[in-house]
Amino acid sequence: MSLTVAYYRSSSELQEDSVGTQQFYAMQYCSNNMLLIDDEFTDEFVSAKLVPLKKRNFHKVIEGINKGDIKTLIIYKRDRLARDVVEYMEIYSVLRRHNVQVHFTASHEAPMRFDEMGEFYELIMAGLCQHEGDQIKLRISEARAATFQKGKHKGNLPYGYVINEETGKIMAPLEAKENIKLIFSELLSEKYNSTNELRWYLKRNNIQKLRLKETKKFNPEWNSKAIEDLISNPMYMGMRQMNFKGDPVNYSHKDYVIIDVENWLRAQDILQNMKSGKLRSKRPKGSFLLEEIITCGVCKSPLKTIMRQRMKNWVGVYECKEHKIKLLSDEADSEIFDICSSYFFTILTDYGENLFKVFFTKRTDVMKQEIKQLEQTIDRLTGRIVSSVKRLIGIKNVMERAGLENKLVALELKLKEVRENKEQIVFQTEKLKELPAQIKSFKDKTKFMEVLKNLELHERLVLLKDIIIIANVTEEGMELKLKHPYLSSYEVE
Repeated sequence: MSLTVAYYRSSSELQEDSVGTQQFYAMQYCSNNMLLIDDEFTDEFVSAKLVPLKKRNFHKVIEGINKGDIKTLIIYKRDRLARDVVEYMEIYSVLRRHNVQVHFTASHEAPMRFDEMGEFYELIMAGLCQHEGDQIKLRISEARAATFQKGKHKGNLPYGYVINEETGKIMAPLEAKENIKLIFSELLSEKYNSTNELRWYLKRNNIQKLRLKETKKFNPEWNSKAIEDLISNPMYMGMRQMNFKGDPVNYSHKDYVIIDVENWLRAQDILQNMKSGKLRSKRPKGSFLLEEIITCGVCKSPLKTIMRQRMKNWVGVYECKEHKIKLLSDEADSEIFDICSSYFFTILTDYGENLFKVFFTKRTDVMKQEIKQLEQTIDRLTGRIVSSVKRLIGIKNVMERAGLENKLVALELKLKEVRENKEQIVFQTEKLKELPAQIKSFKDKTKFMEVLKNLELHERLVLLKDIIIIANVTEEGMELKLKHPYLSSYEVE
């Protein structure tokens, strides 16, 4: 019996070449080459990196070849065989031993040969298949992270959040919000020395979890671990966080906010004190936008930041005790940020296009030089590969041959990496051309100021450090000097 079989494999729904696409190419190829398919084997949504060969349907193909039943294999590309060098070469050995005719339906795939040169070529391709598999895995992870950053990846949601069946968006029902706010409020009151004490308060007052979705196991009672998980989750202040390949990725949305940022941060301090056994903190930790920027006009040292109580309320203060300088942080932060934002808008309006032209010219010159250097590297690597292949043909020593083969695989991978770097620089050059349109879009000062005010604290801090030269405070007032792209400085009284 001499069968012709076709094999199709796709790793995931995200992969470009689906099983259906591979079947289409197989039918088209067989029609053009007068071949008839006796049987088909499929591994749909099966990763060759994660699923062992024995657990894939392709193992049945290998069994058929070893029995002598299968003599012709129709397959889309080499990377459908395996994503591991050792596994790939084992499969190649089986195909070579039984002299199986392998037909690739992808137009750019070279024929599979069963001589010494063919074995060497397949070894290189095995290395590239493995490398490409690693890259696909990375791209899938990056795609999921990108989907998450767009707010489209739902995943497991913390207590209080559900998916709106009509809109498909994440939301927190009003009753759940009140439930969560109550727990945060009790913790922020600093009446408890541990989460266990807070748990007993919730139990005594019959405050339980809400059953927001159907689950097999549901315990309405709050325990210490559940309280800690709730308090420490940043989603309640509007920032959802997930790990992709070990790297944390954040996505913020105003609809997620149940607790404001300041109270959430305070809650973390209190929780940490509870866990470490320290006495609860009586002085809250404030946020100071001008920390390390604003200085004493007399001694030129940065003003100290501290939270002080006024009329039973905590307020942030910048101060220099030695020279009796004091000012409220909220007022100073707001006033200086407004001045700097307005100034930045003026600079962008008056000089934005000219600044871009200078920046674009310098940057494109640098990029052209980088591209030139990369092209030289590509030529150099290509020459080394051709030279090594010529050397390999005449080598009979097994160890020397294996060493040179490994070197060739490394050169191929390096060449691919350099080409990708060149493509990335070309892409960045094109993206730079979009900057003038973005600058022109900031025509409305009110909207522009609002965008800056909504920046994260660390982003606003970067803006201020880029603009402010001097922010000195004296008893008479403040001396504020800002950077100017063409003049030495801009002074604000």
